[in-house]
Amino acid sequence: MKSLFAPLLAAAWLASAAPARLQGAETIPEIITLQGRTFRQCEIVRVHPDGVSFRHATGAARVLFSDLSSEWRGRLGYDPEKAAAHRQEQKELAEKREEARKARAAVEEARFRELAEAAARARIQIMGQEAQARALARRQASSATSVVPVLPALGAVHDPYQDRRIYERTRQLPFLQPHGWPGYGYGDAWGYGFGIAIPGWRSCHPLPPACPPRPSITIRLPLR
Repeated sequence: MKSLFAPLLAAAWLASAAPARLQGAETIPEIITLQGRTFRQCEIVRVHPDGVSFRHATGAARVLFSDLSSEWRGRLGYDPEKAAAHRQEQKELAEKREEARKARAAVEEARFRELAEAAARARIQIMGQEAQARALARRQASSATSVVPVLPALGAVHDPYQDRRIYERTRQLPFLQPHGWPGYGYGDAWGYGFGIAIPGWRSCHPLPPACPPRPSITIRLPLR
């Protein structure tokens, strides 16, 4: 008989020595973590593969099983296999998130590079158009003919009646006679040279003195 009841007594003793798992919404008077944090009046809300969430006297908290003693791990339903699978799943998710982040970064970098190249091409095109416009302006300026044959002096004032005064002055001199049609001859000296008077420019300096009066010759004959 003793040999029959001995195994049963040993099993009952082991069951009583093992920490009992919490049932339902049982209130735990106190939970102390391995880092020294203490939570009082705790009520378990959810057991995760890697930890436990609960409400306590001053709020709510989530504690990892790695921060709890083996006794509390057993009481709170810690499963090493579930914890390992959860860690592997979280690792794979983190790797996928990192790959997605790198892919987005590569797409953004390619987009920015394309925009920069397009801006550079547009800038080069604009510079080429400006250079062509400057070259065309230079060619037009070099081939353009001036309306006034001679540029006036700085500060000159246009006088449309200057040619008329010059023509009138030439008529006052006996040795300078107009050569050509009236109103178009500038005058010649003793028949040499020819010029055309056009409306010109009069400089802002004082006008030249008036022409001298018509010369006269007096001949005195000796008395007989």
